[in-house]
Amino acid sequence: MSPHTTQPHTEPSTPGERGGIAPPHHPAQPSPARPSPARPGIVTAAPPLLGGEDDVRPRPGDVPTGAWTRGTRTVARELGLRRHEFEAAIELGALPTLPCAGPPWRRRVPRAALDRLRGDRRTRAGLRDRVHLVNATDGAALLGISTARFTRLARGGCFSPVGFHLNRYQALVWRYSAGELRDFAGYCPHLLRGRAPDGLRRALAAGTDWRPRKWRGRRTALLARQATGPWEKAAVPAALLEPPTLRELVPDPEERTRLRLLRPPLLPADPGGTRTDRIREILRATDPDEIRWYRSLLGRHLTEARAARPAPGEEPAPCTAR
Repeated sequence: MSPHTTQPHTEPSTPGERGGIAPPHHPAQPSPARPSPARPGIVTAAPPLLGGEDDVRPRPGDVPTGAWTRGTRTVARELGLRRHEFEAAIELGALPTLPCAGPPWRRRVPRAALDRLRGDRRTRAGLRDRVHLVNATDGAALLGISTARFTRLARGGCFSPVGFHLNRYQALVWRYSAGELRDFAGYCPHLLRGRAPDGLRRALAAGTDWRPRKWRGRRTALLARQATGPWEKAAVPAALLEPPTLRELVPDPEERTRLRLLRPPLLPADPGGTRTDRIREILRATDPDEIRWYRSLLGRHLTEARAARPAPGEEPAPCTAR
């Protein structure tokens, strides 16, 4: 494979990503040192509730995720977080979540975790620092480089966006973890100065933009880890494929209905704006290599799901979470 071959990828494989659905690492991208499991951006298993409780049913004080409710606003304000920072805390694994009873993909933040944060000012300050998100301008200032160089590094897949939104001009604005950018500066300081590697320059000259694929890889890896059953896990790659491709891979209409009912919330938050066509582009795998990757994942997860297919009458409820 030539050094400028484009292939879907996310961060290097870590213990939290093995078995997930993040695409493989792109060989043209400079490989940072392997991060520890505690590095921001790696979603670790949710710690047990205080007292060793195993009950995951919602209780008074629990905050459901996937919807910006009044309770969520209150808790975010108490933690000193803005809306997108609270959602980033979920995305980055800074706040543990557990599945809720009811519709698929509904999750909650354990009350014990919130109480622990409320009672420790230093921990709250560390949380705010960990989930602080920046745009390209602020990210460039953080790394001490020009905005143009920052954008080239982002387009080349050197770091992954955590989220995005449409601004008032309907332009797409990517958001990045400030903590992950600082880590990147420590792992790859040579990319912040001087001439970019030849493979990266050739890829950018060809119009490569890894930001949507990196975001999809991050988001789907998290959803795969949150899946509570094989059919939910199969629904994750299915959600990124176009309908004709899905019909080809899943000819049984009952199975396609099952996957549709279990469709995960690819968007953790409302991106705003009215450019639904632009959002739709980001939510679909588009590169041939990326499509092949998700096709293979769907085939593997379908094999496991079919072996564990529930008895008739145990169909999942329609997904109402975003």
